[in-house]
Amino acid sequence: MSATTRNIQNSFNEALRYAVLFNPTAPIRFEDTGEFYQAILFDNFNPVAILEQNVNEGKRKTINFGGKVDYEVLKGLTVTANFGQQFESGMNSEYYSRSSLFRGLNRGGLARRGASDRTFSLFETYATYSKSFGNAKLDITGGYSFQEDKFEDIFIEMGNFPSDALGFNALQNAGDRISGLADNVNISSSRSPNNRIAATFARFNLTLGKGIFVNGSVRREGSTKLGEDNRFGVFPALGVGADLKQFISIPSFDQLKVRVGYGVTGSLPGPAGLAQDLYGYSFTGGGAVVKLRDANKDLKWEQKSEINVGVDFGLKGRLTGSLDVYQRDISDFILEREVDASVYLSGCRFENVGSLQTRGVELSLNYNNIKFGEVSWTPGLVLSSYKTTLTDFLPGVTEQMRSELGAPGQNGTFMVRVAVGEQIGQIWGPVFTGVETNVRDGVTYGEPTYKDINGDGTVNVSQGSALADDGDFTELGNGIPAIEMGWSNQFTYKRWDVNAFFRGAFGHSLVNNFRAFYEPIDPGAINSYNRVITDKAAAGLTTAKYSSLYVEKADFLKLDNLTVGYTIPTDKVKGIQSLRLYGNVQNAFVLTKYTGIDPEPVLQDAGSADNGGFQGGGGDVLAPGIDRRNNYFTSRTFTVGLTIGLK
Repeated sequence: MSATTRNIQNSFNEALRYAVLFNPTAPIRFEDTGEFYQAILFDNFNPVAILEQNVNEGKRKTINFGGKVDYEVLKGLTVTANFGQQFESGMNSEYYSRSSLFRGLNRGGLARRGASDRTFSLFETYATYSKSFGNAKLDITGGYSFQEDKFEDIFIEMGNFPSDALGFNALQNAGDRISGLADNVNISSSRSPNNRIAATFARFNLTLGKGIFVNGSVRREGSTKLGEDNRFGVFPALGVGADLKQFISIPSFDQLKVRVGYGVTGSLPGPAGLAQDLYGYSFTGGGAVVKLRDANKDLKWEQKSEINVGVDFGLKGRLTGSLDVYQRDISDFILEREVDASVYLSGCRFENVGSLQTRGVELSLNYNNIKFGEVSWTPGLVLSSYKTTLTDFLPGVTEQMRSELGAPGQNGTFMVRVAVGEQIGQIWGPVFTGVETNVRDGVTYGEPTYKDINGDGTVNVSQGSALADDGDFTELGNGIPAIEMGWSNQFTYKRWDVNAFFRGAFGHSLVNNFRAFYEPIDPGAINSYNRVITDKAAAGLTTAKYSSLYVEKADFLKLDNLTVGYTIPTDKVKGIQSLRLYGNVQNAFVLTKYTGIDPEPVLQDAGSADNGGFQGGGGDVLAPGIDRRNNYFTSRTFTVGLTIGLK
C-alpha cells in the first residue's frame, strides 16, 4: 500500500510569453502607489503581475494498494493471481484579482474551481508451466486480465466579487449569481462510463539447445470504448532467433545472433464515449437539446503491426553491438471527421480513417575498456533514423493543411501539410525573399515579399491557396529528425570515475512561434519594446506573417548527463566498507544554432491555445515541428551526493 498527498503550484506558462514582450526598462510597480505598472496595449501584460496577482494551485491525493499470490499446483505448474486498485482525488483552483489586467479586471475578479475523482482497478490471473525435454526447454503462460477505470468531475467559474480577500473560497459571493448574464457563469460536471478492458492471453518461450529461440503470443482484447460491433481485437506476435556461433565457426566473432520478429498490438483512444452519441444543451431560444456528435457502432481498435529483423554481434571481446531494421504499419487510426448531415444529424463522428507506415533502422555499438595509460574509456553509440509515410487518410481527401498558427493576427494560417503517399512532417508555407517599404498615413511599413514558386508570374500566398495549383507554397523543412544519436562515455582513472552521456538530433526543423509573432515591430499595433530580435531578423520588417523566415534548422548536440565521482580510501576507517563522493549535472549544455528556447524535436503539436488546445487532448501526431509559445525552458539540475557502504 502507498498513500501520497501532493500540493501543486501550477503557476502560469503565459508569464514567459509576456516577459518576451514587456518593456525591459519599465518599472514593475509604480513607486508612489505600489500598484503594478501596466502598458495598456493589446496582448501585452506585466509578467510579474501575472505571477503575483493571480493564483493557480491544486492538490492531489492518491492511494494505491495491491496484492499478488503464487501457488505451485504441481511441479512446473504455477498459478498466479494479481489484484490492484488506485484511488485519486484532486482539486484545482484559480483566482484572478479584480485588478489583474491579465484576466480578472474585466470580470471584477474571476474564480475557477474544479474537483475530480478517478478509480482504476486491475485483476489478472494466469498459469505458468515450465518443462525441459532433453536439450529443449518450454515455458507456457495463459491467463485472463481485466481492468476498469472511471472518472467524474465538477467545474465552476464565476466572477464579479466584492473583494479579493477570500479568492476562490467564497464562490457564493460572486455577483454573477444575480447579474442575469448566463454566459458569465460556467458550470459543468461529467461522469465517464465504466471503461472496461478484458483480455485472454497466451504466450510461450521455446529454447532448442543453446542455439535456437522461439517465442510467441496471442491476445484477444475487448474494450467498452469502442463500437458495440467491434469491441474485440486479436493481436498475435511471433519471434525467432538463432545463435549462429553454435552452428558455424567464425573466429572473428565472439557472438553472432540473428532474430526476426512480427507482432500486432492495439491502441485505444484516450477519451471515453467517442463511439457514442454526444448531446449538448443550448440556453438560447428558451433552451434546446442539440446533437453534437453521432455514434459509430463500428469504431474499432487502432492497430500497429511491426516486423523487425535484428543482428547482435561481438568482436574479440571488445566491440559489441546490434543492428535492427523495422517496418511499422499503423492502420485504422481514429479521427473526428465531417459526415453527411442528411444521414448523421450532427454532421460529424469519430471513424477509423487512416494509416501510417514507418520504416527505420537503429545501430548500437559499444567498445569495452580502451586504455590510455591509467585511463580507461568505454564508449557506446546509438544511431537511429526513421521516416513515416501517410498511406491512407480521410475518404476523398488526398492532402490537408493542419496546425493553425493562431492569435493574435494569424488565425487561419496553417503550417503543416499532410498528403497520402508522402512523408509526415512537411512544414509548408511561402518562401520569404525580402522587405518592401510602403508609406500609409505618414507611417512607414515594411511588408514581406515572397518567391514566385510555380513561375506563373504572380505571387499568390493567400492561405486558402496553400494547396492550390496557383499557390506559391512549398516544403520549408521537416519536423522529423533525419538521424538521432546517443553517445555514452565511461572513464576511470585511479579512484576517479566519469560518466558523460551526449544526445543529438539532426536534420529536423522547427517553426519558431516566438519569432513568427513577435520579431517584426509593427508601429501601428502592439508597439512592444522587448522584441525577439535574432540574427535572422529581416531589417525593416513590420508585418508579422508566417513564412520560411521563421522556419529554422534545429540540429543540436546536448550533454544530457554528467557524473564525476571519487572513491575515498576506507582501509583505516572502522566500520565503513566503501565511500564515494560524486557530483552530477543534468542538461549541462546544448550546442545548436536554433534561436528558440529548445531545439528538441516536437513530434506532436499541442495546438494554438495558451496551454495546449488540440482537440481531444494530447497532441496531433500528423503535425510535428511546431515550437509553440507555451514551451518553457528545460531545467538544469545539480546534485552532490555521498554513498556509504557499511561493513
